[in-house]
Amino acid sequence: MEPIESIPLKHGNKLKIYQDPDPSDPRKDVDNFGTMVCFHRRYYLGDKTDLKSDQFSSWSDLKNHLVQKKNAGVIIPIFMIDHSGISIRAGRDFSDRDPGCWDSGQIGFIYVSKEDIRKEYSVKRLNKSVIEKARNFLMIEVQVYNDYLNGNVYGYEYENAAGEVIDSCWGFIGDFRENILPEFKDEMIEG
Repeated sequence: MEPIESIPLKHGNKLKIYQDPDPSDPRKDVDNFGTMVCFHRRYYLGDKTDLKSDQFSSWSDLKNHLVQKKNAGVIIPIFMIDHSGISIRAGRDFSDRDPGCWDSGQIGFIYVSKEDIRKEYSVKRLNKSVIEKARNFLMIEVQVYNDYLNGNVYGYEYENAAGEVIDSCWGFIGDFRENILPEFKDEMIEG
């Protein structure tokens, strides 16, 4: 496997960045704050739930169900574009990238119950500030899942001057420049 970037470090050491060939699914292998309910005829996306698309006649019907039966305190629509790969995002559609919406549309919702919000933020009553924090958290969960779906998951090997791997770590989701490189800033060669 070839590194996507090889960075020389002080003392002849080297940091090699790789795309993670076998990343963990953040919707299956991690405890999540929110629940993603997604329906698509070609892809299995989101979380495993007891809900089926044929139980609902519209997105509005599903949203009402989540509010009434699952006690959703925050609920955000999830949209997908399927064009040379898939991308998802929460809260707004892909009309900016797909003006005719030929390759994009809503695929579901991410939500969190009022009870889970109260538990997470140790509050008895929900207010605007707590709701906004919960909403932001859900938006981040969707972004993390999008990075996973698009292969934006990385690992590194840290080699000494002799070329021996002395450390490695995998499963960094998102921009490796933000998630890996800061750990090695003291060893970076200036210039």
